[in-house]
Amino acid sequence: PMTPIEHAIMTRMELNESNDCSVLAVALACRIDYHLSHVALKMAGRKNRQGVFPEHIKKATEHLGFTLGPVIRPKQANGSKYTPRTIGQQFPAGRYLAFSRGHVFALVDGEVRDWHKGRRYHIIKVQEVKE
Repeated sequence: PMTPIEHAIMTRMELNESNDCSVLAVALACRIDYHLSHVALKMAGRKNRQGVFPEHIKKATEHLGFTLGPVIRPKQANGSKYTPRTIGQQFPAGRYLAFSRGHVFALVDGEVRDWHKGRRYHIIKVQEVKE
């Protein structure tokens, strides 16, 4: 069977989609199908092949019956920001959306769920996804 990310990649190709990290992140953090996430973000104001603002993600998750927890701006003990390689240790349990400049990904039980797993961009904020 396909993993959720493999399924999302197939669906995004069928939809001729790009700039859709928000669609994948919402799907994986909410444990829903990519297509359902795509529809929810479209209803929240996302246009095909375009990125979104955090307000769109908030609206879409609420349409789906979830709420986003308060914004957390995580910093390491030495004051530096986390990256996708290091953020999992800070959030070992739960479902989160992690935001960097121009990108968002799901963090589920300490594991980065993204197609850019090893990237080094700085994480600006994290929000828990609650049912």
